[in-house]
Amino acid sequence: AYVWVSSPKGQMSLTPPRVLVDAWVAHPGPLTQIEEYTGGPLKLATADGPADVQVSYIDATYLAFLGLGPELGRNFTAADLAAGAPDVALLGYGTWKARYGASPHVIGRTVDLDGHPYTIVGVAPARAAKLDSPGHAAFWLPFRKDLDVADARAAIRIPPGMTDTQVGAALTTVMRQVQGLPPYMDGWRPKLLRP
Repeated sequence: AYVWVSSPKGQMSLTPPRVLVDAWVAHPGPLTQIEEYTGGPLKLATADGPADVQVSYIDATYLAFLGLGPELGRNFTAADLAAGAPDVALLGYGTWKARYGASPHVIGRTVDLDGHPYTIVGVAPARAAKLDSPGHAAFWLPFRKDLDVADARAAIRIPPGMTDTQVGAALTTVMRQVQGLPPYMDGWRPKLLRP
C-alpha cells in the first residue's frame, strides 16, 4: 500500500512530509518493508532544446521491494546514494523505447538533466511502468539523503495477518513522536491507498 496522511475528519489527504517518511523508514516497527521515494519535473537537454520530463527518486532497494529487477544494466547501489557519488540514472522503460529505440547500447551514455550529467546504468523494468508512481517517470534517480525535497512518498508491504487498523496504529505511533511536523498536521493520521 501507499501511505498518505489525512486530516482529522478525512476531508483532505496529502503526501507526507519527508521528515515523517524518514521516521517511518527509521522506525518501521512491525512493518519490516517501508520504501521512500519522490518525484518531480526536470529539464532534459535534447538536440531540439530543453524538454520537460518527469523523474522519480528511489532507494537502491526499491526495485527489490517490488520484486523486480532492471530490464537492462544494473540497479542502484548503496554507493550511488552517498552524498557526492557520481550521478547515475535508470531510464524509464517507456523512455528507453521511445527515445532510444530500446537500444542495448544506452548503458554508459550520458544525459543532461537540469544541467547535470547523469550516466545511464540501467533501464527500469517494463512491469514498473504499470505503477501510477513512480512507474511513469522518464528517468529514475537515486534518492539521496541530501536531496532537498519537502515531501516524500511511502510504500509499505503489509505483513500477512496484519489488518489495516493495525498498520495505521503502528504508523500513527511513530507519527506522534516526530518533531518538526507542520502545526496544521496536529490530529492527522496515516491513510493507506492500495495500488
